[in-house]
Amino acid sequence: TACTSDSSSVSAWSALEVFNTLTPCVIPTNLSSTNATSSSIDLNWDDVLGAWGYRMRYKSQGGPWSYDTINTSNITLTGLTPSTYTWQVKSMCDSLGINSSVWSSQQTFGLSCAIPNNLSTTNITLTSATFNWASVLGAHHYEIRWREIGSSWNYINSVYGNSRTKNNLTLGTSYEWQIRTSCSVDSSNVSAWSLSVLFTTPAACANPTNPLTSNITSSSADLNWDAVPGAIGYKIKWKQTGIPGVNVDTVWAVNVLTVNGLNPSSTYKWKVKSICDTATNNSSGFTPWTFFTTLSSAKMMTFDNTNNINISSLNIYPNPSRGKLFIEFDIIENDDFKISIIDAVGNAILIEEKQNYTGEYFKVFELNNYKKGMYIIRVENSKSVITRRIVLQ
Repeated sequence: TACTSDSSSVSAWSALEVFNTLTPCVIPTNLSSTNATSSSIDLNWDDVLGAWGYRMRYKSQGGPWSYDTINTSNITLTGLTPSTYTWQVKSMCDSLGINSSVWSSQQTFGLSCAIPNNLSTTNITLTSATFNWASVLGAHHYEIRWREIGSSWNYINSVYGNSRTKNNLTLGTSYEWQIRTSCSVDSSNVSAWSLSVLFTTPAACANPTNPLTSNITSSSADLNWDAVPGAIGYKIKWKQTGIPGVNVDTVWAVNVLTVNGLNPSSTYKWKVKSICDTATNNSSGFTPWTFFTTLSSAKMMTFDNTNNINISSLNIYPNPSRGKLFIEFDIIENDDFKISIIDAVGNAILIEEKQNYTGEYFKVFELNNYKKGMYIIRVENSKSVITRRIVLQ
C-alpha cells in the first residue's frame, strides 16, 4: 500500500496470488442434418469436451435468425415450412455464455414440398367429377394433371384450396388424375406427383326394352318391361286415349307397375324410361307408346267366375327364375286343363295339356334355353283362366 503521493511511505508486498485464464470453448464439428420431412429436421454435431451447452441459430432464405439453447449435441426443429435454411451452432462452456466459441461455419438444408394425401373423387356425374385432397403445410398452391386413361395429360395450374371440380368430361369413360404441391409462387419448389386416382363417369342410362302389358282386367293391368342394368328406378307415363291429361308414376327397384281404377273396354297407352341415379340426372328417353285395352265386365265374368273356379292353390315359383320354374295347383273336379308359357311377343314356347285330371298337379319346367325376359304363365280349364307374370333371369 502507498501512504504518500510520492510513494515514499509504502507497505510490504502481500502474499502471492495465482490465477489461470479460461480455456477457449471449442467450435462444434461434424455438423449434419438428418430425417428431413416437409416440416421438420434433426440437426446434429459432435460433443465438445467441457461444454456446458450449445447455442444454435437457423433462418429460412431471406428470413431473420431464430435462436435456441440446448444441453445436447442435437436438436429437432419442427413447424417448418418447405424452404432452404441456413444454420450454425457454437459451444458454451459456462451457463452465462461468457466462455463461448465462435459460431461454426454456416450449414444449409432444404425441406421439400410434401405430396398431398387422402385423395378422393366425389360427385361423379355423366360429365363432371370433384377431386379432393388434404391440405399440405407450407403449400402455396397445387397443380393437377388429369387424362382419359391411355391419352396425354391435361394440366390445371395454380389451384387453391383442397378440391377442384372438373367439368366437360365424357360419359361412360375411365379417367385418372394426379396432384402435386407447390411451396413457392413460381413453382420452383414442388413435390413429386401423387399416385393416380382412378374413376369412371357413368354410362348413359339405357332405354327399357320389351314393354308388355299383362294381367289385364276390366279395371287394372300390369305394365312390365325388362330390367335395365344400372337402373335404380323407372318413370312411367300412362293415360286413356282420347282423354286429356297424363298420369305419371315412379317405381324403384322393380320393373312393373300395376295401374288400377281403369275403365272397362277402354284403350290405354303407356311408356317408360329408366333412372340411373337418385338425382334423376342420368335418365334414358321414354320408350314408344304401348297400347292395351281393358276387358269388358262380361268378359271378366267368363274368365274369372269365383263360383265356378276349378283351379285352387296355384303356386308358381321361383319368380324371378334362373331357369327352373315350378308350377303346382289342385284340380277340384275332374276336368281337362292346359298350361301355356307365353313370351313377350305372344308366342307359346311351352304347352302342357292334361285330360280328365283331378287332384294335385306339380311339374318342373326347364327354361334355361330361352331368352331372358318376361313371360306369361296361362293356366286354363273349362271353368277358369288364370294368368301370372314371371321374369326369367
